[in-house]
Amino acid sequence: MLGDLRRTGARPRGAARTGPAALTPAQRRVADRAAHGLANRDIAERLVVTTRTIELH
Repeated sequence: MLGDLRRTGARPRGAARTGPAALTPAQRRVADRAAHGLANRDIAERLVVTTRTIELH
């Protein structure tokens, strides 16, 4: 089955990760700024996204 997925061009998910390794690059950017004490609104303004996007990350 894995070979079938690869032949179609799909990229099977990697092993489940936990901790910082489980974060996407966007989530990591948000987490780094939050760890430095920035509020969601400030993070959103700096990353040019909505506050809701930050809340979801």
